[in-house]
Amino acid sequence: MHRELRNLRFINPGEAAVISTKEALYNKQGVRRSTRHRKAVTSVDRTTDYIPHHDEEGYYVRADGHCVKLCDCLRTTCPGCHYPCGKCGSRMCGPACQKNRDYIIESFFTESEPPRIRKHPYYSPLKRES
Repeated sequence: MHRELRNLRFINPGEAAVISTKEALYNKQGVRRSTRHRKAVTSVDRTTDYIPHHDEEGYYVRADGHCVKLCDCLRTTCPGCHYPCGKCGSRMCGPACQKNRDYIIESFFTESEPPRIRKHPYYSPLKRES
């Protein structure tokens, strides 16, 4: 009986079970799953059929077709204020690489004094009439 209880005891695996943060960030299966989810959630205005996105070089594609290099801090004059991207090395990429990204950051809350919301300078969602 003592042997069976000893076999049932929890043994801490230590660092062997820890997933490195780099591996978790660039997990291909997780990226595919989250991309599928984003595409399903994205709503498209059928009057223009424009989906805000970034091209293969990381440029933001505006509704009129012009491409603009824009940092994820949403300041038009920013040369890049983030850590270098793990995939492309650009300092413009914030939480995810901008190359072929199929979504944009519309706005975010700054924790400065006074707190405020910074909005995307080139994107304004069309207001739908109910």
